Amino acid sequence: MTLAIAWVRTVKGCQELLFASDSRLCGGMRWDQCPKIMTLPRTDCAIAFAGETFYTYPLMLQLCNAISSYTRSQNGAMDIHDLRGHALKVFNSMCLEIHNASDPDENKDIEILFGGYSWVRKKFSIWNFHYEVSERKIAYRTSRKSNGIDHVIFAGDWAKNREK
Repeated sequence: MTLAIAWVRTVKGCQELLFASDSRLCGGMRWDQCPKIMTLPRTDCAIAFAGETFYTYPLMLQLCNAISSYTRSQNGAMDIHDLRGHALKVFNSMCLEIHNASDPDENKDIEILFGGYSWVRKKFSIWNFHYEVSERKIAYRTSRKSNGIDHVIFAGDWAKNREK
């Protein structure tokens, strides 16, 4: 069982973006107290994962490297919505490089929550990147309103029940 969540809340008229997740990694063993949330090399966004660690963790690290290696993405000159498009390209490019999988058509359990502040739109945005088996690529869905929270998005086993 894994769960990650990101949401925007308002406290005293000020909005803030929050991420939370469990901390257990699996894959033939159990390893507790492992971070699944990471701040990125710019101060206005973060990332979290749920799903198979051997897919999601390298994707997360590659996005960190991609942001670090391009000045406009690192210093925030690239808006978070443009960075979302870049992240999608990075993730799909990485997925194309998976070779010699025992079953190339397997259901890749990939879910990555990504969010941050848009200086263009003057608000926070959050997305769930997930593997679309039918399209054989990573796609994204946006946050939605749920139980009085304006922007919330879930990832993981329990999220499938929550998003109905």
